[in-house]
Amino acid sequence: MKIAVVGLTNSGKTTIYNILTGMKIEATPYSDVSLHKKSVGIAKVIDSRIDYLDSIYDPKKKTYADVEFMDTPALFEKSSTALQDIKNSDALVLVVRGFENDEVLSTNAAIDPVSDINSVEAEMLLADLMVVENRISRIDEQIKKSGRKELLPEKKLFEKLKALLEEGKLLRECDFSDEENKLLSGFQLVSFKPVLVVVNTDENRIGDTEYEDGILDVFKNRSNLDIVFIPGDIEMEIKELDSDDAAEFMKDYGLTESGLDTVIRKSFELLGLICFFTVGKDEVRSWSIPKGITIQSAAGVIHSDLEKGFIRAEVTGYMNFHKFGNMPAVKEAGLQQLEGKEYIVRDGDIVNVRFNV
Repeated sequence: MKIAVVGLTNSGKTTIYNILTGMKIEATPYSDVSLHKKSVGIAKVIDSRIDYLDSIYDPKKKTYADVEFMDTPALFEKSSTALQDIKNSDALVLVVRGFENDEVLSTNAAIDPVSDINSVEAEMLLADLMVVENRISRIDEQIKKSGRKELLPEKKLFEKLKALLEEGKLLRECDFSDEENKLLSGFQLVSFKPVLVVVNTDENRIGDTEYEDGILDVFKNRSNLDIVFIPGDIEMEIKELDSDDAAEFMKDYGLTESGLDTVIRKSFELLGLICFFTVGKDEVRSWSIPKGITIQSAAGVIHSDLEKGFIRAEVTGYMNFHKFGNMPAVKEAGLQQLEGKEYIVRDGDIVNVRFNV
């Protein structure tokens, strides 16, 4: 699953992408978007639970879950291919500008994150409306030529979408049935995708709750829209430091969590993913899976043989393990379950699969 990092020209989008992935894509003012090449990078989902399990098992290897991010050209430039990149992604991180810099021109006359969010969303609505109207026209043509009445339910759905979009409603904030959601997933509608907004702020905005609350208040009644505030330049400096110096640097600025970790964690949640863990002397590892899947399907994420030959799985909740500090004590307390293939995996489950191929 892939998240597109998007934004208007000179929003600091590529800086945020570099922070997330450790890539070193050039980010310069007035950059020519026609020269921008798409880049894909991986970010580790730092998880204190894996760190704790690592301290207990002392394995040869520790592996976090990860998220794939894609840097895209600036949105809505004539030469930009960002819209197609968005369509090919599963979710979006939208970077909007909240920093002052006389050397970097702003898309708008004033630095206004709220205006930028509204502008991007308006363009998304228009892009989806074009797709929907074209689909309705094609359905009408097919019905007229071949009398395919089985297309009438789809036409009804797209007429519903057209009405919603014309009312200015983003599709991700509208209610659809499971059947409608399944059909819509194949059409890559951009306002249907979940979004995390990153306001790329100034150093002097760190801890400015009045500024942050002012922006959050505008969107307080909006579902499926999360907003975080990241001082991009400061985060880039933190990224370059070793762990001790980074901790001291963050302390000086009153930061309790790296903005990098916040965005990655929220991006992971944006995709509807959870983690389960496998442990041992060779490796302690976090595996990412969609929320709501069975233990047998989750076993297939580790290896296809485990899914094919699945018998049972020993499952221990992370909090129970943390309480006792070792697996024998958890078992003695009766807090480890033996689960069958229909068990729905919970976030933080420690899993040992029994299988036979």
